[in-house]
Amino acid sequence: MPHQQFECGRIDRSAPDAMLAWARILGVSQSEILIAVAAVGDRADAVRTYLARPWPEPLA
Repeated sequence: MPHQQFECGRIDRSAPDAMLAWARILGVSQSEILIAVAAVGDRADAVRTYLARPWPEPLA
């Protein structure tokens, strides 16, 4: 069942539908989710916290 991907609170990078849904839920791109998962793991709460951090200013 598709909703089981959300019940465990983990982001399944191998499921395109789940990635699209998490991107919409978190308001970011799928690429940003992949970066966050690589940095903090696949727990949705950790990814949400990571994405809420301020990003460094770009180099001029």
